[in-house]
Amino acid sequence: MKRLQNIALLLSSIVIALLSSCEDMVTEIDVPSVDAKYVIESYLSPEDSMIIVKVGKTDPLFSVVDDDHVWMSQITVDINGQQLTREGNTNIFSISSSVLSLQPGFEYTVTLNYPDSISLSGKCTIPTVMNTSLVFEGVDSTASTWEQGYYDYYARYSFHDIAGTEDYYRIGMKVTWYDEWNMDTIVYEQFPYMEYFISDIERDGEEISGRFFFHYGESLQEVIHLSLYLYSTDKMYYDYHRAVLNENADNPFSEPVIIPTNVENGLGCVAGLRRYEVVVF
Repeated sequence: MKRLQNIALLLSSIVIALLSSCEDMVTEIDVPSVDAKYVIESYLSPEDSMIIVKVGKTDPLFSVVDDDHVWMSQITVDINGQQLTREGNTNIFSISSSVLSLQPGFEYTVTLNYPDSISLSGKCTIPTVMNTSLVFEGVDSTASTWEQGYYDYYARYSFHDIAGTEDYYRIGMKVTWYDEWNMDTIVYEQFPYMEYFISDIERDGEEISGRFFFHYGESLQEVIHLSLYLYSTDKMYYDYHRAVLNENADNPFSEPVIIPTNVENGLGCVAGLRRYEVVVF
């Protein structure tokens, strides 16, 4: 009996010691400080009239947020040595395609230089082939559940994948409509949701079709212009955007997502693409 009492006392001492050590560990955690990284985003297409590079800097977790943007006025950004111009006080650098003409099949390097400090760069090759098989298949409409007499309008599309190659696509649109309430003409481009980034894995050479929402109203009379876009992109463009869309920072229980990057000494994405446009009306 005495032996059992001794064992019980020993176990109690071990539990108390463990609880005490756990408490000490929680109160003595040192959170590591992580330096911010510079970011480049640029999507190069011969079909664009302006070539744009966006720059930024990360806000690392557990670090003090740096609100100083003076560094943007101190850097230079160039593509294959051709320097770009900063647009006002924004984080956008640009150059006209009449000055820098992008050519399919050519490699381009986007470089950010910080005086006497760092240099980061990303490169891509412009796709040689542009898929031009996109077809507008008509409009679907469904009655709104929010307001009687109003409808959700969807544009249907289809295109044929190019057989024998590894292809990546993105579907989008450009809409111009007249807002009767504000008496204003509104133009916007929309590239919604992850499902509109398309790979031809397991459907090489097949027809690909779908639809997406483009208007809410009593009729289509408000819509002045509608264009559909089919982007033929490189794999980096596809992987990067899918990862960004899959990241859900607002949900604390979501799985962490690794955002791919092809920027040396920094983060971001430099990718090449081709854009084919179908004007519906």
